[in-house]
Amino acid sequence: MASQSVPRLLVELAPHSVQLAVINAAGRLEGFKECALEAAAVTTVLAEIAPGLATANAQVLLVPASGFVLRSSAEEAASMRTTKSLLARAESAPHGLGSPLSVVAFDATNGSRVDTVGASPWVVTGAATEQVDAAKAQLASLGFSAANVRLALPVRIGAVVTALQDMPESTRVLVWQVGETDAQLACVSAAGCEAAGLAAIGFTQIFEAVQAGLGLKFRAAAAKLFFNNDYDFSETAGPVAERLAAVLRPAITALGCAPTALHVAGLPAGQAWLAKAVASALELAPLAPDMAAFCAQRGLGGSAVAATLPVSALGVLFQASSTGGGEQAWQPGWLDVNAPVSVAPAPASAPVAPKPVAPVIKAPAPVVAPAPAKPAPVPVMASAAAAAPKAAPVIMKPVPASAAAAPVAPKPMTAAPIMKPVAPTPKPAPLPAPAPVAVVAPVVPAAPVPILFLPDDPVVEAAPEPEIIQVAPKKKPVALFAAIAAVVVLGGAGAFFMTKGKSASPEVVAAVPQLSAEELRLREEENARMLVEEMKSPRSFRNERYSFEVSDRGLLRKMVGVGNKTIIDEFGWLELQGMFTGTAKTFYAGAMGDTDYKPAINKTVRDGKVVFEITGVHSRFSVETLVTCLPSSLKIETVFKPINMDDPRGPISGVYTVKMNRASLSLGQKAVVAPGSVTYSTQSGPAVIKFNGDAWGQAGEEGKETLMASSSFVVFYFSGGPEAKEGKLVIELTLP
Repeated sequence: MASQSVPRLLVELAPHSVQLAVINAAGRLEGFKECALEAAAVTTVLAEIAPGLATANAQVLLVPASGFVLRSSAEEAASMRTTKSLLARAESAPHGLGSPLSVVAFDATNGSRVDTVGASPWVVTGAATEQVDAAKAQLASLGFSAANVRLALPVRIGAVVTALQDMPESTRVLVWQVGETDAQLACVSAAGCEAAGLAAIGFTQIFEAVQAGLGLKFRAAAAKLFFNNDYDFSETAGPVAERLAAVLRPAITALGCAPTALHVAGLPAGQAWLAKAVASALELAPLAPDMAAFCAQRGLGGSAVAATLPVSALGVLFQASSTGGGEQAWQPGWLDVNAPVSVAPAPASAPVAPKPVAPVIKAPAPVVAPAPAKPAPVPVMASAAAAAPKAAPVIMKPVPASAAAAPVAPKPMTAAPIMKPVAPTPKPAPLPAPAPVAVVAPVVPAAPVPILFLPDDPVVEAAPEPEIIQVAPKKKPVALFAAIAAVVVLGGAGAFFMTKGKSASPEVVAAVPQLSAEELRLREEENARMLVEEMKSPRSFRNERYSFEVSDRGLLRKMVGVGNKTIIDEFGWLELQGMFTGTAKTFYAGAMGDTDYKPAINKTVRDGKVVFEITGVHSRFSVETLVTCLPSSLKIETVFKPINMDDPRGPISGVYTVKMNRASLSLGQKAVVAPGSVTYSTQSGPAVIKFNGDAWGQAGEEGKETLMASSSFVVFYFSGGPEAKEGKLVIELTLP
């Protein structure tokens, strides 16, 4: 490799570890070491491998706590190649990250910059700018001022591509980059990145798997043991890995690739046992290249080059073997949102005609053929794409099931919606005023399955469609509901959400006649308009006061208040905890993270409010949660239903947990528990959890279920045992 004039300090910053490498002025590797993400540990390592070397202007590879990645379809590769169109595609992806985003893009075959002319596939990856800024501040606190930060994933993919050059052509490596709460996946061959997507399987899920495998009461204890290099996981590695593999398998299927090996990025070398165990559970081989040969292939020499270098160092070694000047292959720079538009932007802005949609809009009378029904919200069920064929015949009889289920190619993003001609438009005269509400008859949804939104999922790709099919003026409501019907068909499944399949309550039915036909129509138009807008992000919500995400297991997470500060990490984690009879020792009895737990998540609009309807069924329990997004607070109603809480080892309880973000809490604060509320003092103001105090109280309160509050956790215990009954928890959460 080419020499350089000054030494370089290379850093890979992961959620729980730091890798450091020193390249001397001759371009040789003089030192490499990994340590915990602590200032004292970093200082010690630097003194050992780079005494006297200035830490300013370090080159940093960032593994974000939460990020996204997607690979273009053939149509996107041909039509979206300008900076603005790539950024727009990143913004429209179903990642649930807050805006603005920090994004990079690169050619999927050779890692170069995406040319504005051509049709080669590309990959876009990134993180919230807030996360990148926080990482820079963290680096500064570690002594790395003015660091040059890049994303680690492209470099890691390039390193794997390089390592595969001397391996059989059929080798496919699943790159699993582990973040804090989720992960980015890429299927890589010697020819480049063949597929990419997301999965809800980060360190949080790893800690949960370790907690379950060891039967620990608290996840924090599991995290400490996981990073303890002296702890022997040989007996529990298999069960822990199987829990994680159960989440990875459907994600791999969704990628559409067949990997033969696994490479885990962002995992400390001391925890390499997990990568081997998960690879075994997936029936894959762990990626194990000859590290000395890899360095030689890249032209990297030096006293620190050795076959004993860990596989986790691939990314840093790949970057170390680069000259360090300019933008190189697999090391893309950040996309500039203010970059000028390409001189010839026609390919990026050319509209793509979604032929499968046309029959939906042209559907005439069958849309209003069903008898009038009680007004109700018309949600789009965010379920697996396999449910789509059943939904299509109910909504639009002229549309064949196969057409309804076919994925729709994503469209280039444009600055303003384009009015799409609708011809012929059915005349509104014959329509009774409330009839549009009956466009969709109640449908029994398919059996709920874990939902995993990936960039190439047709449910997600169809989300921008409502922006192009415009809602008609008030005098022509039919076009509006044709557009909503199109969303339902493209979304995969549509159904009214009715508790236990029953019709509306008598109170609701009695209230309907109080509204005029015009008021009903206006209300339904507004609900429908909101629904179209909200389904652009089917698993998250944001308003001026707060934001949050819903995980694929139905867990609320990343609850952010004013000032973009995360106040609550997780809300509503549910597991079963038992206690051995006659002892104080606990045992694990099941959780919403188990493979037999089947969640279903539906985002809809009711009376102008965004609502998440979340259900889950486990072999031992079921849970129903209704989350109503109010202007300045959240109402969260949870019903816990025991199914099989009898265990010979001892009594079992349902444990419902709220985990505060420690970094957001005021120094030395303590939870303030009062009848019907728990309050935490945060740096942004008080966070208040109000609950139904008539049913819940502190330990010892007669006739009430028990809650406990610690410095950063609130735990609600649903009583168990053979005679356990249904329990209800009603919470109103106000974030600062």
